[in-house]
Amino acid sequence: MEATDIEIVELAEQPAMVVRRKVEVEQLGDILPRVSGYVIQAGQQPAGMPFARYFDMDGGTVNLAAGLPVSAALGPYVRNKLASTP
Repeated sequence: MEATDIEIVELAEQPAMVVRRKVEVEQLGDILPRVSGYVIQAGQQPAGMPFARYFDMDGGTVNLAAGLPVSAALGPYVRNKLASTP
């Protein structure tokens, strides 16, 4: 197996639309399309790659935050958290 070089990259802060949910494992594939829909409903387009953070898993339930970077900060949006990356 070849060695892989690891590089540390400093990223600039970027606004993002993030949702935090507890979902069944079978529903994981529904989360990022839902976030994308929220971004579009807010009148924006995704401005980067989607991301997810997994906090814990209890049996078949996953506690996670999933989001998409956006080009400009969004105003308050029901049930979703406005955040920034990294």
